[in-house]
Amino acid sequence: MLLRDVEHAYRSLAGSEGRCHVRIYAPTAASGGLPIVLLGELAGNTGPSVTNEVEQIAAEVLSRYLPEQDGAEPPFLLVEHYPDTGCRRDELAAEHFDQVTFAHYAGRPRFWAVQRGMVQRFGEPDWHRVERAQVEA
Repeated sequence: MLLRDVEHAYRSLAGSEGRCHVRIYAPTAASGGLPIVLLGELAGNTGPSVTNEVEQIAAEVLSRYLPEQDGAEPPFLLVEHYPDTGCRRDELAAEHFDQVTFAHYAGRPRFWAVQRGMVQRFGEPDWHRVERAQVEA
């Protein structure tokens, strides 16, 4: 069951603004009782990619949309969705999904600049390809 469907704005450490699609689904037996977060690029996003900022975006999702999961390790299952780009020369152009795990899930602060404030980031990410059927389950 879909719990939340939002357009999420984020800013890279370099200060570039990006936007992504965040869908949060209710926990299931297949997810081990954890909420499922599906992240996807928004068409026309001219900022940094979801993949390049996933540690920050995931920490922001936890603090903004799933604060009740703070302290759980992991707090949710995170899946990046890459839509079909229509380019047939590249295997990554076809629609695919990657489950992302992190070295740690405690948001560690990173400072951009004094005037920009503090950014929370999870630990080093690791991507594992998953099939659409696994995501749907």
